[in-house]
Amino acid sequence: MGNKPPSIIVARGIIQDNRDNVLLLKRINGDTHNPDLWEFPGGKLETGQDLTQGRDREVFEETGLQIAVSNPLAYVESYIIESGRYMGTPYFVVVSLARVISGRLQLSTEHAKSAWVEPADVLDFPLTQECKNAFDTLKNSI
Repeated sequence: MGNKPPSIIVARGIIQDNRDNVLLLKRINGDTHNPDLWEFPGGKLETGQDLTQGRDREVFEETGLQIAVSNPLAYVESYIIESGRYMGTPYFVVVSLARVISGRLQLSTEHAKSAWVEPADVLDFPLTQECKNAFDTLKNSI
């Protein structure tokens, strides 16, 4: 089993600015998971973090933005990872709805581009499957 965690929990935010646009980030071309696809900011929780701490840390690390959450459990999805080094591991993603409260957008090295997108145009981007599922479910609430 090696160093495989018992489960992977990812916390993401559908983040809007003061004009109600949604922030999307494009994964780098050389990424081993979902290269060149667009996603909402967020990532894996670290040991000792809850959903709020993990999401806020990941959003800040990836964007330099601080957020205020309006709905912390807006969307949840889970499945068993079917291939790769985490094969057989339960995977959970929790997506929150949030707004920017401070900071200046500055991308981490995990992402090649960012875009503030009108909600009606979000599904026009090649999103990761989990982000597409989340937005498709939540689009009428955004």
